Amino acid sequence: MVEKVGKALIIDDEDSIRDGCRQVLSRMGCAVDDTDDAVRGLEMALGGTYDLILLDVRMPKISGLDILKRLKAESAVSARIIIITGYGTIEMAVEAMRHRAFDFLAKPFSSARPS
Repeated sequence: MVEKVGKALIIDDEDSIRDGCRQVLSRMGCAVDDTDDAVRGLEMALGGTYDLILLDVRMPKISGLDILKRLKAESAVSARIIIITGYGTIEMAVEAMRHRAFDFLAKPFSSARPS
């Protein structure tokens, strides 16, 4: 049995992205929660203790960048937040990093580690 080494939250409205990220993180020993609803994801992030949050930018109701800003400004969330998007621009990446995102990944991305 694999010991759980961390807790992750995936907030993305694409089933395939959530599923793929869940599989990779689970294989790494992480306990994983996920949601396709941005508002619910914000509530989960504020109410849970996560080590990592994967956060899509374009979602209905509230954007991932707005969630990032709220998590960093209004709470003591210490999770590393990685922004993931299929519509990334340099300006968006700069904005995410300015609001203390841990990293910014453009979809599609690979789970392979660089050699």
